[in-house]
Amino acid sequence: MHRKVLAAALATIAFATTARAQDPAPVAFEQEAFACVQLVLARGKGAELDLAQLQQPSYRVGARLSGQSCADTRMVELPSDQVAPVLKALRALGRQAEEPGPLRDAVDRCEGSGPGVGFGEAPPVFGPGQLTLELEACGSTLVASAVPAPDASAQDLPAVSVTAVPGAADIPPPGPEPTQHVRRWRPDSGRIDAAASREKNDDGYDDEFKLRVDTLWVRGPNETRLELEVDNERDFGENWDREANGRLGRFHQFENGWFRMYEGFMERNQVLINTTDEDYLLLQASFGGGYRWHWDERASLRAAVLWNYFYFDLLDLDESANLDAPSAYFSGEWSITPRIKARATVRVYDWPNGDTGTELDSDIAYDLTKYLGFGLRWRYSRDGASLDRDDEDKIEMFLRYRF
Repeated sequence: MHRKVLAAALATIAFATTARAQDPAPVAFEQEAFACVQLVLARGKGAELDLAQLQQPSYRVGARLSGQSCADTRMVELPSDQVAPVLKALRALGRQAEEPGPLRDAVDRCEGSGPGVGFGEAPPVFGPGQLTLELEACGSTLVASAVPAPDASAQDLPAVSVTAVPGAADIPPPGPEPTQHVRRWRPDSGRIDAAASREKNDDGYDDEFKLRVDTLWVRGPNETRLELEVDNERDFGENWDREANGRLGRFHQFENGWFRMYEGFMERNQVLINTTDEDYLLLQASFGGGYRWHWDERASLRAAVLWNYFYFDLLDLDESANLDAPSAYFSGEWSITPRIKARATVRVYDWPNGDTGTELDSDIAYDLTKYLGFGLRWRYSRDGASLDRDDEDKIEMFLRYRF
């Protein structure tokens, strides 16, 4: 009896293994501004690739019309000859979402409620000279009809019309127009980091408290990041020294991987001049461009060349100075696991006097829950673009709250 039970169990395991091996295995995401694409590789027995399938590959395509990640998009499997028309229609829709209309209204609603604008349950429908896409936007259903232009080349975008499908769940609740504009400014992600330290010495205690806010907006090909930091420090029990700085960066990502960026930085603190602490204001404006490498949803790297303009003002002495200098910019993000994430930014300046300035800001964080986590940050600076942190090498632990 036990032999029959064992044989049945082995047969069940073998069948399940074979079934799993025959399931199509999608490879990593290829991400565009408004679309995600996966190549689907079919597997036969023994987890080997189906060689016949390689001659006629299939793809999975997702719509990310409100800038959501590829992991949050609904993917639709398509044969290879239907991928190009769908991608061209999604590119045209993404550009249309930036103009007033039903699609722009849907994107605004989804920015306030969380879910993104993507494919609905119905697959794309190819008709004579027309492609119809069903879109889902926060409970609303939209229908997009794409008509290719006469004698259109492979790169030409089609003309697209979008209409709303009426229904009880599709009609948004009435509300004033200003409310929708407020939702547009809601960040897609944000975090608050806090760190505190106390060190005892012969003259008392050195206390330091840091608070950092980092917010990110993603709107199609545009990405905006705002960072604010407050650093309160007291040496030998004296009065608190308060530094505040902020950085605003904007990236415009092109479909071929290139991007352009603009960045502004402000630092407010005190500097010691002739035994007196003088208040100062440092402003920095940067612009340039570079290339972004993107490996599915786990890792990305940006490299750029920037031109920087600096303005320095001693507020109480009514003295100011300015200079400009080129720099190299590198930034990367890596999701090591779903809970562990690393991020680093490096700036290298070529100063007019021939010196080289280096700034590194990196951290690795572990998410305890959806909102709470902790991590380590390493900050290094030598002749950097800061009067307060021009010579720094510090490792600190922080607590993080996500919102």
